[in-house]
Amino acid sequence: MPEDINPEPTEVEDEDVDVVAHGQGEEAIDSESGCIINNSSAL
Repeated sequence: MPEDINPEPTEVEDEDVDVVAHGQGEEAIDSESGCIINNSSAL
């Protein structure tokens, strides 16, 4: 069985979630919606 069947992209997803959760940047990309959200304007 190839190892590709059991990939663990947890680190990559974690990074994306971290960036959106922290919102350090003014433009945060929501992985769920896939749209660019401006924290300063939206909130």
